[in-house]
Amino acid sequence: MQYGYVYAGLFALLGILIMVRMGKLNKVFYFAGVVFEIMAAWWLINSLHPELNMFHGVWGWVFRGIMLVTLLVTCYVFYKERAKQPGDDKKQEDKEGEQ
Repeated sequence: MQYGYVYAGLFALLGILIMVRMGKLNKVFYFAGVVFEIMAAWWLINSLHPELNMFHGVWGWVFRGIMLVTLLVTCYVFYKERAKQPGDDKKQEDKEGEQ
């Protein structure tokens, strides 16, 4: 994997950026940032030790499980936040119609 280091660095930077910039808006962004840091570590380990083959076999399923849990948690939080503000969609449509 020749670009593994680039992906690891990219995911690490994104994780930090999400936690620092977006964490104040909602606590779920801290969780998402940590997941990006886990992804960065996963890619880095795969690049440093290709014999471990982190995306195949048991390690691949562990990675997929982490990503599934992340998707479920973030979707749950999104819909929970969306349910708190039921009139926002209507207000947004009204503002767009006036312009």
